[in-house]
Amino acid sequence: MPIRKTEKKSQAPPDSSTDRTGEYSLIFTRPEAYKPVQAAAPTPAPHAITGLPTSSTRDLNYFFNLAGSLYRETVGNERPAFSSAAPDAPPSFNDVFQDTSVDSSALLVIWLFRQTMTHIFPIAERFHMGPADRQPLYSVTAQPSIRSAQEYNELAIQRRDPINGVWYNVCTSDIEPSLDLVKPGNWRVSKLVMESIPVWKKVLSGQVIKEVAHNGQGNTLKLSWGDRNTLGCLGDAYGLWWESGGEHGIAEAFYVVEGWKGFDSNVQGLVKVKPAVTDENGQYRDPHHTERNLAVIYFHANGITPPQFVCADAQAQIRLDVIMSGLMTVLVIETRKAAVIKELGALPAYGSTTHWSSKLVEEGRDVMG
Repeated sequence: MPIRKTEKKSQAPPDSSTDRTGEYSLIFTRPEAYKPVQAAAPTPAPHAITGLPTSSTRDLNYFFNLAGSLYRETVGNERPAFSSAAPDAPPSFNDVFQDTSVDSSALLVIWLFRQTMTHIFPIAERFHMGPADRQPLYSVTAQPSIRSAQEYNELAIQRRDPINGVWYNVCTSDIEPSLDLVKPGNWRVSKLVMESIPVWKKVLSGQVIKEVAHNGQGNTLKLSWGDRNTLGCLGDAYGLWWESGGEHGIAEAFYVVEGWKGFDSNVQGLVKVKPAVTDENGQYRDPHHTERNLAVIYFHANGITPPQFVCADAQAQIRLDVIMSGLMTVLVIETRKAAVIKELGALPAYGSTTHWSSKLVEEGRDVMG
């Protein structure tokens, strides 16, 4: 069988002529990028969290003893911790603390660690705050309340001795059942009983009667919340008030929430603890506009860095039991409030103007009528 020879095909020279498509591609240039008439201003972060201290300037035992010194009759150099009008008068917890051993430049920095099991209902909130996960200074544990079977509304707040590891009861916060903070109004959120604060008592006709100081302060506080339309300048903030039994109480502190949406949403924000500042007329100023902060807790958006509590005020460090009890209660309530809003979505509130102007409500009226 003869072998066929392969012949190489001659390659034609490339065509130098350009068709319309090629000619268009040679002269084509990308269009100029769009330039707005006015450059958009950069949108800064709503709550910039930068340059925060990472550790305290004093050891943890210092702040533990400082918080406990609020309840001792004599501290440090044997000075009385409370000034009273009479020797048998009850202690007044709003007096200025005077002790030369207090470090006015001390800085407290602790972190929040949450151990709440959110898959078990009702949710029992549980978290603690300290310099490390295994070194708590304050802790809160939600437990069943006698007033509510569907919610764990009783918060047991404790303070731990960092040297001996002993826990001390600080406060029992009883949250009101079935709270609805979405609708307007003025609401009593929780009742706080400071178990660590001694209460002056007297025996009258064989019965023990609790008395309070002349300014209305005992060991019971209430945490309230209201909107701006109802409370004016004190609205949209949590107020911690000493209960006096009268019409007006004495404010201990205010809690202002900025941007934070609860533990279950990784949203950057913060909660400020504001002092109760009065004007020349004796009225409490708007806590949103006061410059001084007793303490601030920062929440990071990355979901990795734990929330950071910073307190640089010496008076707040002395009254840390009271301030921390209110703060922990606010954190639990704000988390529940955010969960309710997330569940309801964009539904209009019952009884609101949007609700009654809805077409579904109008059709329902026609059907019912």
